[in-house]
Amino acid sequence: MKYPALYIAIPFCIGIALSHFFNIPILPAIILSSVFIALTLLSISKVPLRAPCLYKDIFSHLALYLAVFFCGAAYYQNFEILPNNHISRLSLEEGRKASIKGVIVDDPLIKKAFYNKEKISFTIQSRLLIDALSMQAVTGLVKVDLYADEEGKLLQFGDEIIMEGTLSMPEGLRNPGSFDYSRYLKIKNIYAVFSATGSDSIRVLMSNGRSGDLNLRYGHYIWHELQKAAYKLRHRIRELITRYVDKPYSGFLNAVLIGDRSALESFITDDFVKTGTVHVLAISGLHIGLVAAIFLFFFKILRIPKRYNLALTASALIFYSFVAGSNPPVIRATIIFVVFVLGYLIRRESDVLNSLSIAAFLILLSNPKELFDPSFQLSFTSVFSIILFAPKIEERLKFKPAYLSKSISVSIAATVGVLPIVAKYFNIVSPIAIIANLIVIPALFVIISASFIFLFLNFLGAAFLSSFLGGLLSSLVHITFYINHLFSKVPFSHLRVSAPSLLFLALYYLALFTLFFMRRKNHLLVALLLTANIVVWSGIIAPDRKLLRVTFLDVGKGDSFLVQFPISGAILVDGGSGGINASADMGKNVVAPYLWNNGVKKLDAIIITHFHEDHLGGLLYILNNFDVGCVMDNGAVPMEDRMLYDEYKNIIRRKSIRRIVVGAGDEVTGFGEAKIFVMNPAKEEDIADSNDNSIVFKLEYKDFSILSCADISSKVMGRLISYGEFLKSDIVKIPHHGGSIGEENTAKEFFEEAAPKVSVISTGGKYRFFAASKRTRGLLDSLQSNIYETKKSGAIRIITNGSKFEVKGT
Repeated sequence: MKYPALYIAIPFCIGIALSHFFNIPILPAIILSSVFIALTLLSISKVPLRAPCLYKDIFSHLALYLAVFFCGAAYYQNFEILPNNHISRLSLEEGRKASIKGVIVDDPLIKKAFYNKEKISFTIQSRLLIDALSMQAVTGLVKVDLYADEEGKLLQFGDEIIMEGTLSMPEGLRNPGSFDYSRYLKIKNIYAVFSATGSDSIRVLMSNGRSGDLNLRYGHYIWHELQKAAYKLRHRIRELITRYVDKPYSGFLNAVLIGDRSALESFITDDFVKTGTVHVLAISGLHIGLVAAIFLFFFKILRIPKRYNLALTASALIFYSFVAGSNPPVIRATIIFVVFVLGYLIRRESDVLNSLSIAAFLILLSNPKELFDPSFQLSFTSVFSIILFAPKIEERLKFKPAYLSKSISVSIAATVGVLPIVAKYFNIVSPIAIIANLIVIPALFVIISASFIFLFLNFLGAAFLSSFLGGLLSSLVHITFYINHLFSKVPFSHLRVSAPSLLFLALYYLALFTLFFMRRKNHLLVALLLTANIVVWSGIIAPDRKLLRVTFLDVGKGDSFLVQFPISGAILVDGGSGGINASADMGKNVVAPYLWNNGVKKLDAIIITHFHEDHLGGLLYILNNFDVGCVMDNGAVPMEDRMLYDEYKNIIRRKSIRRIVVGAGDEVTGFGEAKIFVMNPAKEEDIADSNDNSIVFKLEYKDFSILSCADISSKVMGRLISYGEFLKSDIVKIPHHGGSIGEENTAKEFFEEAAPKVSVISTGGKYRFFAASKRTRGLLDSLQSNIYETKKSGAIRIITNGSKFEVKGT
């Protein structure tokens, strides 16, 4: 077997994947794995089998692969079995006020938060939970967010702490095709989150891991001390970069040197995503390769023999992997280099494919759920693609000089290899990536090399050069940003696409392997491409064009819903929170991916019900990144914070988007039998309250209707009651996220007139405990209205043909 590790890793991965999707029972998987192991041993033993040698070899290989497959399935299911005292077994749906004791197991990261506070994020290994009713021993990882003052910076890896705050389940926003934060945390074995406020809410019991079971085993202690030293160096590097390198370049350097992306500006990330070079922002195999080259060169200058040079470089990379955060791409690249070095030291030839397979196998043994981490998938797919496809591409190019031919081949191979995965997670395809990587990767090597010189001189005490070298680094990063930004502005440099299906992914990679490795490939390749086209276009052709679709997106405490009209046309109403300096931009992270995944690249109109941040904030990203026919708002100038409003006006002016001010009595047409009737604000009244100035409208399609109430209070409801029978609607979007809506009798009369069959409440997210008030729910229950909350149901999708309608949660 030329690639034994590869042939073991592939069925092991398939077993994990199928066990995840189809929940293969652990006991049958163990039994079948044992049976096939026995058959494998029997087939390779000296016991004669009545079969030709060829069939015997095929049988032994097939039995081995099936044994590994079921072993992977059983291993995944066993990994999902948690102890009885695991923190995930507690009832945390509505949150739990408690004190928790544990040990910090990673490097706390600090970010600026609201109200001049700092958000310190870290993970603890929980040990003890204390609440009003009990005290119990617990285990399991907990993600902690502490909002505190400068004192929070004293926290460090290995500290044993006790905190007081709120323990809850990880809650992600649930929208079709969008990033699910709770799922991501579970991949990392984190099943609970803890929120605390104020430095007095946390107390360090023992610093630097000098307590509990950390000192029981010598090996564990050495490992702990190695991590502690690495994190100490990480802090020193962060301090030097932040002090001597200008913003935002310091945030970029911290990201590419130590894996700290907390100060990385979003506009920088956007440019790298558009040019297909976003991989340089996360420490990966590319960075480890560059760092290895620097160490090898340094030790070579010192005239250290090659064997010792390789051993020292491998040791340095292991230590650096801790400094860089120990994410899967870093671990993968480090393992590959270490396996190569070990092969050289014992005089055995190392194969890159085998080394890569060993790295994948070891990472999955540590945590089989890493297989579903986008970082793992992108990292391994890119390297596999380079190994398999780059030599084939280079044979056809044959450019001079050879370096150029090799560089272009590697860039093409990596881009083609990860293209559908990037499309799946980022909704983007970047043709410019092949060229951009030829510029950005060499620039990154220069930047990292210059950064190592800067840090080395600082550690030697040559601080007098720090300002000069810091300025030089700022200039180098600035030039890289500028060139990358120019690439992002090239016409058709990037295309926004829908996330491909699993079937399309399978067909794509099958076509790729057919193209590069099969001799008689023409007919099969044509068949695969034809099938792929059917898969892609069926999503566009298949939908019934006589149906109206309305999707209330899960954007936390905020509003955003999309109306897709029969035949054609789409209107977006509000965009959730976000905008300038927002910690979470719903427009970028939720609304835009949903639009792209549903083939919506142009919006006929955007309706901004009012200018509060949880309605307008996310729309700034949408306005900047989509073709928008017009915007409709109430024309009122907000009296409070006007930064978002001013930016909104700047964008529509810069992009020449038509602005229409609407009010009661206006009608929006042009979508066939679907019409929108505006009912608020009243044009003749001057209302100071932004909520009561909200645009209220009724959407009608044949016999079906939706009443959207934005954030109005009972004061406006009292006026709207005069519409009488016209208020009656199949679905009502409940005002003000189901919270306080004012005078109860007026609200009750309003809801009785509307008589909704279904009530939709948009709330949740980071305000997870902000739910519909008992009073509002009581009013709706008395009307026997079915209540759907985005907090509980995720995105709420409504499909109607104009007479009947269907409501689905995510």
